[in-house]
Parts: sequence; C-alpha cells; structure tokens
Amino acid sequence: MAESIPEKDQFLIAYPNYVLRETVTYPNGGVSRFYDDGVDMVIIDDEICSCRDGEQIFPYTLITDKQNRYMKIYRRVFRFLGFDPETIEKCLCDYLRRAISIRDTFVRKKMKEIVHVMFSREQVENRIKELADQINEEYGMTPLRLICILKGSVFFSCELAKHLKMPVTLDFMSVSSYGNSTSSSGKLTIKKDLEQSIQGVDCLLIEDIIDTGYTLSMLKPMLLERKPKSFKICTLLNKPDRREVEMEADYTGFAIPDEFVVGYGLDYAQKYRNLPYVGTLEFVEE
Repeated sequence: MAESIPEKDQFLIAYPNYVLRETVTYPNGGVSRFYDDGVDMVIIDDEICSCRDGEQIFPYTLITDKQNRYMKIYRRVFRFLGFDPETIEKCLCDYLRRAISIRDTFVRKKMKEIVHVMFSREQVENRIKELADQINEEYGMTPLRLICILKGSVFFSCELAKHLKMPVTLDFMSVSSYGNSTSSSGKLTIKKDLEQSIQGVDCLLIEDIIDTGYTLSMLKPMLLERKPKSFKICTLLNKPDRREVEMEADYTGFAIPDEFVVGYGLDYAQKYRNLPYVGTLEFVEE
C-alpha cells in the first residue's frame, strides 16, 4: 500500500504516475523517500550524510539495506541525493517522462510477478507442529502469553496456537524501527501497543521473519523492562545472512537464504499474505 501523498512533493508533481511507497528516517534526521510506478523505483535522499564531529553515527548499510532489497524487485532503481530536477531529468535520460506521456509511442514492458514455492503448505504446517511440540515439552501446562507482531506473524501465531496444549492468551503489537539499535539515536515506534500487562507472565513473542535483527534488538529490551516472568522468541523464518546485530530466536521454523519471500503472512505491497505456503517472488517481463 502506498503512503499518503505529502503536500508539495516535487517529485510526484513532476512524475504523477509514481506513488510514494515508503519513507525511511535515519538516526541523524535524514530521510529517504522511495517512489515506484510498479516497475521502476526512484529513491530521493535528504540530509542523509550529515554527521556528528565528522563521524558516521549509523552504519552505511542502514542506507543501502532497502535499496539492495528493492533492486531484486524492480527492473530499475535510481537514487538521487536530493531533488534536483535537472539532474534527475539528465540521469534518467527522459526515461520516466516518456513513460508517463499517454501520446508517446514508447511502450513499456509490463512485469509479471511469479511466486515459486520454497516451503509447501504441508512442510510449513508440519514444521509448526514440531515447534509446538518443543514448546509444549518446555512449558508443560504453564499458561503462556503469545505476543503476535503485526501484520506478518498473524497466520503463524494462529496456526501455532492451535497445537499448544497449555492455556494460551494472545496479544498483538505493531512496531517499526528507525536507525541502528546499537546507537543511542536508534528509535522504535510503537504503532499498536499490547492491551494487557505482561508483568509476571510467561511470554512468547511470535515473528514471521528475522533478517537484520534491528527491530527485535530494540523491542526485546523494551518488553523485558515490563518484567515478564519469562520471555522467549519464536520465528517462522530466519535470514542469518542478513543479520546486522546479534539477535537469535529460541525457536526457529526455517533458516532461509537472502531471497525475497512472501506467503503465510509475508507480503509484497500487501499482496500474497494469504498464500498457504512460503515462496520466493520473482519479477519477469511479460
């Protein structure tokens, strides 16, 4: 789902067939805006290079992380340091402008989305049952609070809960992270907080996937401050090759390579969450 269009967004005025897909704010206050038209992406940065006392205050990978991921999704990715109409026009060589002209004879190739099964429905459900067996063995009949991180882990949380034998309660949380958790300027934004207190409660946090580890590295200590009786993490998928901070789950469904995955709660542009399996997403020209 595209973000709402900010007032006086010069890029969107110049290229109205694009939408603002995502905005990322960095610890130094810099911002990157990601625009796409479904085929190509344009990234425009603002004040991302400012630093304190000549030192970098957050890792450069924080800037390139999303860019590298989007390069696997979109046909072309353009990045500009600030909005400079002449520079953008020159670098794109009229590519974008021709694409938005309804009278232009330039025909753009449409991209088709193909999902390849990585783990079948049977494999996913069997693995979740195995995880439930491990949790049942460890907790016995001790009541357990499942903390479901929205939106991706809803499917996983519900399926896991079906196979747990102890009394189970569920609560939901929605968060987003900005910055490096190892930096004092790292930020965690709570979009939806838990409705119930976890003080003195055995808690199991449920994630759909752990990749860089930034979000959990900030969320875990915050929840521990609420003094649960115990706190563990269970994730359906783990991408160890993308880890940038130390963070491991107590229970893991599958370790996967650094590929863009969808299904079983994971999405691309809010699509594919409902797939009963986990698959890799590929874009090919029609």
